[in-house]
Amino acid sequence: QWNTGRSPLDAARDARDKGVTIHVVTFLPDAKSDDARLVATITGGTYIHALSEPELIAAFENLARTLPVVVTD
Repeated sequence: QWNTGRSPLDAARDARDKGVTIHVVTFLPDAKSDDARLVATITGGTYIHALSEPELIAAFENLARTLPVVVTD
């Protein structure tokens, strides 16, 4: 939960301007955040809120399926 320092929304705009996508996963009822959702939205990322361990695992599995794969030698 942001409460001091630079606004995460300003940081998200800077990230977007540099081509960085931020995906945000929050966990537990009190962690749900409009700022977190906006950070993901601003950068073209995904916001997922999980309320349980199975939902948290599913959130990361779903994100992993959407990310590009880069193979290097």
